Amino acid sequence: MAGNYPERFTKLILASAVSKKWLSENDKVFEIANKIFNPFSEKLTWGLIRMLSGIFPRLIAESFYPNFTKNLKHNLTKKDILELIKTIRKFRSKKGFINDINQNIDDNIIQKIECPTLIIHSESDNIVPIEFAKYSNSKIKNFKLEVLNNEWGHLFWIGDDSKNSITKTINFIEE
Repeated sequence: MAGNYPERFTKLILASAVSKKWLSENDKVFEIANKIFNPFSEKLTWGLIRMLSGIFPRLIAESFYPNFTKNLKHNLTKKDILELIKTIRKFRSKKGFINDINQNIDDNIIQKIECPTLIIHSESDNIVPIEFAKYSNSKIKNFKLEVLNNEWGHLFWIGDDSKNSITKTINFIEE
């Protein structure tokens, strides 16, 4: 939208953003995601995850953690578990995740982005590779790139080191 309608944007934040083709139709992740996160089943999927997280919070947290980060598994504290479960309980992708896995933005559109853009991404993101941030960085003229070194990878707004990413985001908004 920012590339096609520059007059509507004063700033843009790309947080762990999918900015080019991510998965092909032949990828196993694409296949599975298309089945469990399509607009007809995602409500049931997230409902089941929320229910299980209430019954088995540690099990859910320990199974989700390696999906979000490349960091080696660490002993999740009670605080870590509660923060992740609180986050999971708010998740609802509707058409968003399907949009992400089908994303294939034309280079010309990204290059048309004129507004100040914060590209914020974790180098330990295990879902959206850091190459996406570097790609956006190479295409957008007016950017600020923030590469994070955080524990939770993709979920850089939770955990003890989340204050850093939240502060960087707020500072960008307020500039």
